[in-house]
Amino acid sequence: MKKCIICNSTSYTLIYNKTLTRCKKCNFVSANMTINEEQLKKIYNKNYFNGNEYLDYLSDKQTIQKNFTKRVKQLQKQKIKTIKAIEIGCAYGFFGEILKKTSKIQNIWDLILFQKQLLMEKKY
Repeated sequence: MKKCIICNSTSYTLIYNKTLTRCKKCNFVSANMTINEEQLKKIYNKNYFNGNEYLDYLSDKQTIQKNFTKRVKQLQKQKIKTIKAIEIGCAYGFFGEILKKTSKIQNIWDLILFQKQLLMEKKY
């Protein structure tokens, strides 16, 4: 049975189309690692960024980055000494761009650029 990496509880709730789990004890949210490839393809289909999850993800960049800026400010309050970050599942890399502009954290851009290229090629 899955254990929470924060508090070791085994009691959790599936949320957000069953793609995430929330610990019932400490509320930590993490990816649902039991999702199979077929389920992922159904969720992240060609319309994910244009119509399903987002009306038009690229057009919403400014709004999305405004929210990401707030998240970076919350991270900065934690006084984290790490100067590198890996953004997994970064879509078009909007969060990484904010990290680079507003903090001392240096993102690993190769991952973002590679994923951006794939998304652009698939016209997501």
